[in-house]
Formats: sequence, structure tokens, C-alpha cells
Amino acid sequence: MRGERRATHRVSAPFGLGTAQHGRSAVGPCYRHPMCRSIKTLRRPDEPATDEEIRAAALQFVRKVSGYGQPSRANAAAFEAAVDEVSVASRRLLEALVIR
Repeated sequence: MRGERRATHRVSAPFGLGTAQHGRSAVGPCYRHPMCRSIKTLRRPDEPATDEEIRAAALQFVRKVSGYGQPSRANAAAFEAAVDEVSVASRRLLEALVIR
């Protein structure tokens, strides 16, 4: 109904298995690290983001978009290529932003 808020819940899963949200299970094998709920803000005026931080954020983004915590062997190359492309685009964006 209009104006109603949908009830949400988060259920912790064992390390490396993600979380269950809105009744949909995100539990599955881990791809290097467990899936996180949010991506860290990388635009900071005091210090630039490291390549490791940018790659970790790109990995989380690709996990979220693809729905995979760990891709199958058949999808591994496409998954890695997507992480690489998002990392490059993120670095380019961070370098182009004007921080006041």
C-alpha cells in the first residue's frame, strides 16, 4: 500500500556466507571475502583511495549486480573482467572529481 514501509530483516550467516535480506537468501560460497552490506566511501579529501580499496569496492559492486558471491568457473572470466572494468572506471572517477 502507498506510504507503507516494507518490513526488513537481516540474518547473519556464518563467516564467508553473506546475509539473508527480505526473505531472499544471499547465502553462498565466498569470493575472497564475505559480501558486505555497503561499499566504503572512497572519496576523501585527506588521502586518496588505494588500489586495494578501489578493487574491494568494485568486487562488492559486481557481487551485488551479478548476485554471485563467487561465480561459477563458467562465469569467472566475465566476473573478473567486470571487477577490472569497474576498478578502472572508479579510479578514473575519483581522479576527475574536484574536492572542495
